Amino acid sequence: MRRVAIPNARSGSQILRGAAFHYLAHVLRVHPGQRLEAFDGEGRCFDATVVEVGEEMLELMLGEPRSSPTLREVVMALALTRGEAFAWAIQKCTELGASRLLPLAARRSVVRIGSKEVEGKRRRWQEIAASAARQSGRGDVPLIGPIVTCESVRAHLPNQIFVLDSQGASVGLRAAISASTSPGAGDGFGIVVGPEGGWEPGEISEIPNAVAVRLGPSILRSDTAAVVALTVARAFDGTYG
Repeated sequence: MRRVAIPNARSGSQILRGAAFHYLAHVLRVHPGQRLEAFDGEGRCFDATVVEVGEEMLELMLGEPRSSPTLREVVMALALTRGEAFAWAIQKCTELGASRLLPLAARRSVVRIGSKEVEGKRRRWQEIAASAARQSGRGDVPLIGPIVTCESVRAHLPNQIFVLDSQGASVGLRAAISASTSPGAGDGFGIVVGPEGGWEPGEISEIPNAVAVRLGPSILRSDTAAVVALTVARAFDGTYG
């Protein structure tokens, strides 16, 4: 079913203009009587019916809200990568159920974002997350947090933190999650994914109480590692598999 994001959505008549109107009227080309699903980005979904399509507005009739399933909080801190790899990681982590996403400026990150570029980058990343949430059927949209470093990331993560370290870790991520938490929507945790060039010596120790873990024998790209790690975490909770 086709879906549309409506911030602050509520039951009853909803008049849409601007980007939401353009998406429905000119991209999806909806018509009166067509059924849709609306979501508010905060976990609620609504059955919706197109009532009217005008020149600059569109009217929907929304039914009663229903809540999305509650998943354990998993916050992903992803080292900045070049090209479209970071945007791809945001898209896939949103589809897989990341609760929040944090861009991480590690010491070996090849990407450096100037202060004048930060807000523009975050807006684009947030738009990518919103689009992926719409496509994947989520009722919420993960928030893209501020750019953090290893010294500052702790303040933005749950108490339990796992850091991917293919070189120095001996325990696997699934085993570490199993030893620290229970399946289901219990206490959340954070997963920190490093840069393509790996961590500098001592960098992981800047994250207090973090547990270094590995994913397997292969050396993965940062964006690939993020997707694999989140899949492992959600499989542990029974979301996949």
